Amino acid sequence: MEVVGIRRSFGWPTMAVVLTCALLVMLPQVYSVRYIVGSRFGWTSNVNYTNWAKDKHFYNGDWLFFVYDRNQMNVLELNKTNYESCNTDHPLHNWTTGAGRDVVPLNVTKTYYFASGKGFCYGGMKVAIHVENAPPPPKAAPVRSGSTNLLSSFKGQILIPALFATAAVWDAFLLLCVLEVNQTNYEQCIDRDFITNITRGGRDVYQLTQARPYYFISSGGYCFGGMKLAINVEEPLPASPPPSSFSSTKTNASPFQIGKRFITPVLFVISSTLVWTFLFAQV
Repeated sequence: MEVVGIRRSFGWPTMAVVLTCALLVMLPQVYSVRYIVGSRFGWTSNVNYTNWAKDKHFYNGDWLFFVYDRNQMNVLELNKTNYESCNTDHPLHNWTTGAGRDVVPLNVTKTYYFASGKGFCYGGMKVAIHVENAPPPPKAAPVRSGSTNLLSSFKGQILIPALFATAAVWDAFLLLCVLEVNQTNYEQCIDRDFITNITRGGRDVYQLTQARPYYFISSGGYCFGGMKLAINVEEPLPASPPPSSFSSTKTNASPFQIGKRFITPVLFVISSTLVWTFLFAQV
């Protein structure tokens, strides 16, 4: 059996660089959050997005990440009237990029109304997002010594942002999964309906036990960047039978050896006949 080793290129040096960059980027906007709409279900039908959004607080600067089948659905921003009636003919903005992985920045304090066209809005593919300003950070209590003030400043300006940056990098790391999918989902980079999730922590091994094509992709939208692999497994060739002794002798014998086998007995018989004929003639 052949074994395929699939390694995700996240070494410690790379992680350190990514963590540093994320920390620098997130320092001014520590509280920005990226929400995957529908969580593990994604942007699809038969999901109650009102229940998904009701226990969340969306703040100015957050992001929405729509994951869906690009061949069927889309992401449209509507006004309230068209949202309630599922009229998607005149959207305020079409956020569809064609990849099935669309990111929408929530950079205005208002209520956003999103829906999918092509009739899917009537099946529940609609969500209202109320965006508000982030609450101000709590004021620090007055301190009496400079050392305590320094410690409080370190916690508020470096330690807390570092924790948020670490969480964000770890979240991005976890989104990189190795999935076995069918050919259609492989060609379209659909990671929602997979056959097997073979992710085991960054050093993943998968045994090829059947003679058939295998299709592997990465989740989190990285498949569209080329993180996909197709492998065709074939049956082993049958072993050729050993040649028989007769065929080997017949094949390897030279014409001289073949003639020698027949001519030598004939000459012996002729010479023996001549000798006996000569002896009887003397008598």
